[in-house]
Amino acid sequence: MRDYELRRGHWKNIDGDALLHLMQDVFGETKTEDKGYVVENFGALQRLYVEKLGKTHLRVDTVMNPKVAGEESQKTIRAYYDFLELATGYNAKERQKRLKKEIEKEGEAPEV
Repeated sequence: MRDYELRRGHWKNIDGDALLHLMQDVFGETKTEDKGYVVENFGALQRLYVEKLGKTHLRVDTVMNPKVAGEESQKTIRAYYDFLELATGYNAKERQKRLKKEIEKEGEAPEV
């Protein structure tokens, strides 16, 4: 499970049912579950769960099928990265940069 920060002001692009429609556009059939949305059996993804955490973050949980290989897994990863970019407003390079900053910040926190 991973939390992704949203680009400032990007919330309006996924507010309401917009995130559901975005997931349907990228992955096809999407169901509502608890506080989020679920996609099942899309390429190498057995399950994808996405939940909005306020106006600043998305929580994403994935379960991959390791038996899917080759071109199908590449298509799945591409669709997943495209979805993350559309949903968060950050491309892969920007998400990686933010993750590094977050890890560094956590590493500097004093232990209690």
